[in-house]
Amino acid sequence: MATVAAAHHPPWRRFEQKEEFTDRIRNTLQDYNCESWGAGGVAQEFLANADDAGANRFALIYDGRTHGTANLLFPGLAEWQGPALCFFNDAKFKKGDWAAISEVGISQKREDDSKIGRFGLGALTGYCCTDVIHIVSESTFVILDPHGSYLDGGPGIELDFEEQEKAQMSKIYDTLSPLDVLGGFEVEKKHFPGTLFRLPLRTEDTAPKSRILKHVVQQENVDRLLSDFIRKAKDMILFTKHVETVEVYVRSEDGPPSLLARVKIHGAHSHNAALRIELPSRNYLNP
Repeated sequence: MATVAAAHHPPWRRFEQKEEFTDRIRNTLQDYNCESWGAGGVAQEFLANADDAGANRFALIYDGRTHGTANLLFPGLAEWQGPALCFFNDAKFKKGDWAAISEVGISQKREDDSKIGRFGLGALTGYCCTDVIHIVSESTFVILDPHGSYLDGGPGIELDFEEQEKAQMSKIYDTLSPLDVLGGFEVEKKHFPGTLFRLPLRTEDTAPKSRILKHVVQQENVDRLLSDFIRKAKDMILFTKHVETVEVYVRSEDGPPSLLARVKIHGAHSHNAALRIELPSRNYLNP
């Protein structure tokens, strides 16, 4: 397995979250009833955070693909190359947004009541289904590992695409290629059009080692999340300030993403607001 050499000047920087993090996550998740898969609230948190960031488009994607493990940033990440839940929005992370993720215990949103989602704390809900979170926005890529088990001992790393040579990027291709869930991201171009959170799902191999949750995410859990979110999307979009399009996709091993649902609101801030709902596949309304 080819990995990046950690010589004198590794291409990444440590990215730390400043709390006894697994304890904080576990306590936060008690409000979400994750083990009985109350994860519909997870998708709502990410939608709220996208709206806070000023995004116009939000998408929930279930990526059912299994990705390669030959060219990874760290060997331990091989356990997280399987199916994932992904949350995309077309806004871009600001410097303060990265700080809010890093300094979860003192989220700046606590002092701003106009913010629906609590940045940092909202992202913690992603640990309902994973122990490792990937975040990419424009040229910045962060991996969070609160256990310090999969990134050679550190709780997180930050990688700036612009600082990397193309040859270096190709050496970690299997770490980066899963970020292309909707199209539009090419590793060689060193730029992601928007923001993506990738949550690789806990498996029978990884769940027993977790100090956060030991719940294995099954296909039925994913189906329930997708169907619940599709049902609620038309109501949730009425309360957003910026998001005008909400989409749900699935992506299988072969082929492009398949649209399950799209909800668009027109004239959101007028008395004549109108919803347009597309349901190309109704299967997830009756899981």
